[in-house]
Amino acid sequence: MRADQSKIFRIFINSTFSDLKAERNALQERVFPRLRELAAEHGIRFQAIDLRWGGAATRPPSTSRR
Repeated sequence: MRADQSKIFRIFINSTFSDLKAERNALQERVFPRLRELAAEHGIRFQAIDLRWGGAATRPPSTSRR
């Protein structure tokens, strides 16, 4: 494991495409930004992985870098 990977906190979310839509959106809009802030304060990188985005993506398509 590379040294920079040891300080990453990941959450994986998985369900069917129609289940938990409102809950997943709330996590993305309200919870995950706060977790990123808290993690950064402690020198840790937070990474949410929502498998509805295709498995490899860590951000919804609307906020992905180009």
